[in-house]
Amino acid sequence: MERRLPAVALLAVTLTALALSAAVAAPAGAQTATPTDAPTNGSGADDAVGTAIEVSFDGSLTDAERERAAGVVEARLAGSPGYNGTVRTTEGGLLVQAQPTAPPAVVDLLLQRGNVTVTARTPEGGDATLFTNADVRGTGGLRQGSGAVVLPVYLTPGGAQNMSATLVRLNHTSNPGSCDRANRTGYCLLVRLDGSVVNAAGITPRFADVVAAGNFTGERGFAVATETVDPAVRLQVALAAGPLPANATATSVENVTAFEGGTETPTDGPSTATPGADSPTATPAGAPPTETPTGGTETSVTTGDGSPGFTPAALLVALLALAALAAQTLRS
Repeated sequence: MERRLPAVALLAVTLTALALSAAVAAPAGAQTATPTDAPTNGSGADDAVGTAIEVSFDGSLTDAERERAAGVVEARLAGSPGYNGTVRTTEGGLLVQAQPTAPPAVVDLLLQRGNVTVTARTPEGGDATLFTNADVRGTGGLRQGSGAVVLPVYLTPGGAQNMSATLVRLNHTSNPGSCDRANRTGYCLLVRLDGSVVNAAGITPRFADVVAAGNFTGERGFAVATETVDPAVRLQVALAAGPLPANATATSVENVTAFEGGTETPTDGPSTATPGADSPTATPAGAPPTETPTGGTETSVTTGDGSPGFTPAALLVALLALAALAAQTLRS
């Protein structure tokens, strides 16, 4: 079955991927096995129009699971500014046809597993889950904070309720800022992407007051911080499209001058198509939040744009900012 993507005529993700370096390793457990060398051009010419990516999965997926995987990769490709293409299910996995040519960093983002889990830890040990991908209904734009990159996350009402109850029950609200980040001990919140901890921090006094007062709801954002740009981008991509049903491997990556059967040509603007109710990129119903996210980590920052969602336009703004940030870091 062939799925066609809406065209998105934006260019920022290429700049960001190159600035972050295509050689950055995937988080532990991602198992994307993206080639470290640049994709080859099958014709030997310099006029490649795109990249054909053959994808296989660990284990044997059902037809429904392959369809789900195609939808996830489809959503990630649609949310990658500047890229367009098709995703087809095959007997062994998927065939992704991306335009223009995709460097290894972009391929890696498309195929990361994408499981996000945030847990609460206490001095006594043991972690309690606060929220996962399933509890997230949208994100804000990535921002640079004080020594961190911050991703505002908006939870479902159920996710916010569970997070509040757990933080109160485990006494995090009575011990804000009491996290030994280096050793990941004390009252810490651990952010994991595909099993790898990408940040450990305690909640801020301000956020503790909000939760203790019972005022943290799905309408109020929570600030997730990472120390560097790469995991922040990976988190946003993972939360935008949801996780893949199994670990993915790019078994073949080839730049081509033409695709078999053709592919859509990017237009001059983002698609206006409305995703279906079951789409991984569907924006939750209801009015957007009117409050900016409350600082949820030890980093003191102002975050959020007041509107959850995963639209390509919102992602473009974040990626342009990150490209500039990465370029400044490389020059310093």
